[in-house]
Order: sequence, then structure tokens, then C-alpha cells
Amino acid sequence: MIRAIQGFFDWAGIFLNGLTEIDPFYLGLWALALVLVLGSACASATIAEMRHHKIFLHFLGGLFLPWVYPALIGMRLAPCREAAKEKQEERETEIRLGVKMTFLRLQFETENKLRKKKGEPELAFRDWIAQYEASKQAEAEEQERKAREIVAPTNEVNRLLLENLAVDSDGSRKGPFIIKLADGRKLQVEQIKNVMDDVAAFEIIDPVTHKPKSIRMKYANITYFRTLEQ
Repeated sequence: MIRAIQGFFDWAGIFLNGLTEIDPFYLGLWALALVLVLGSACASATIAEMRHHKIFLHFLGGLFLPWVYPALIGMRLAPCREAAKEKQEERETEIRLGVKMTFLRLQFETENKLRKKKGEPELAFRDWIAQYEASKQAEAEEQERKAREIVAPTNEVNRLLLENLAVDSDGSRKGPFIIKLADGRKLQVEQIKNVMDDVAAFEIIDPVTHKPKSIRMKYANITYFRTLEQ
């Protein structure tokens, strides 16, 4: 044990003596070069991220071609249209859901004022929203039933259903869900990302990379959509 400690102190002495031999000017140059190279790589990655491209390859480009590569991609790298469009749709969905929750809270407060005037007990928002969602679900099912009576049977999964399932009473996203497709496959969906007229975007876990990724599906291709615990 004593020999090991002595060996450590001998090594530390050699290391410190070596540091005294290093010219501070050259040490500063090396530090500056390192900062410039890493700064170039980070700049390339930032440009790629802002234009919705994968950042790792562009980070390496900036690392091996300092400041030349970020200047090139700054002039030539076009925004990824699909990613930009999806981001825009997600923002629009967030805004729409936020407006919906604001409207629901106003409706809740109005109904509670009426209950108070009538001498009836007021409801908690969580209980009220549960009743609201149940009534909307019943309304959607009734509309679907009437539609089936008039035309050929339609798919039960639609925009109204997914918008009601997308967030809980606090505005947080719900999930996970189980989806069954028309071809018999089943998928686990972590959350509903975007809801449109005929198509919805979902977040799933990629079975290969085990990382979240977005997929889109038409309602017509979905035969079953329920929360995982159902």
C-alpha cells in the first residue's frame, strides 16, 4: 500500500514538472484551436437543427472542416419542408387545444355560477370535464350510429374522438394508447401529436432504435383506438 502511494506521488511529481516545461503561448494556441473547432461543430449542428435536419452528421462536418462547413451549409442547406410543416401543424394543434381548454374553463365557471344561484353544489373541474367528455363521446357515438343508418358503416375513429382523447382535464397529453389497423397489426401509441380532418400524427417508440418517432395514419386505416388500460 505504501509503495502504491509512493508511486502515485512520484507520477504526480513527473506530471507537474512536465507542465512547467510547457510554453504558455503554445498551450494557449492549442486551447484556442480546440475552442474554434468545437465552436464550428456546434455552429453547424445549430444551423442544421434550425432548418429541421439531423444534427450529428453536420456536427461532424463542422468538426472536420472548421468554419468552412458551417459557412457552406449556412448558404446552401435548405429547410426540411416535411419537418417544418409537421412542426407548424404541431404548433397549430397546441394553439387549438389551448383555446379549447380556455373555452371549457369559461363554460365550467359559467355552469358553476348557475348551480350556485340554484343552490346546487358546485362541481370540481375534474368531475365536470369528465361529464363533458362523456357527453361528447355519447354525442359522437350517436352521430356515428345515425350515419351508419343513412350510409354504409363508417370507421368509429374520427377527429372528434382523438381531440377528446388527446389531453386530460389539466391540459396534459394523454397516453399511451393501443391502435389496431385494418390489416390486423397492433401498435402502441405514446401520445397523439396532431389531429387533422382525415389524418392524425402519433408518437410511437421505434422498435429498432427505441427512440420516439412520429407517424401519420388515415382514420380509415384504424379500426380500434383505446387507452392502454382499457
